[in-house]
Amino acid sequence: MVSLPYGRVPYPLDLGGREATILELPTPPPACALRPLLDAALDAPIDLAPIERLVKSGGRVTVIVSDTTRTEPRGAFLAALRARLPDRRWTLAIATGTPAT
Repeated sequence: MVSLPYGRVPYPLDLGGREATILELPTPPPACALRPLLDAALDAPIDLAPIERLVKSGGRVTVIVSDTTRTEPRGAFLAALRARLPDRRWTLAIATGTPAT
């Protein structure tokens, strides 16, 4: 019997007496500070001018973010974007994905 980490409760897996080797990943290095990464990306978007030059003061901005089922730093991203575009009118759309067919 092997106990696999799965959600909040380990998942027991019966291997029928077969041998198994459990591999454990090394601990990843600490993550870089997020705000400097976001600022660098917003300073130099791929093939575009910085966002502050694309959307004039008083203009409209629509931002599409994933729903909470996706692990991403959407709050930090929106805060960084909002700091750069404080005087724009915002629409926030939540992408909920598409149903599997």
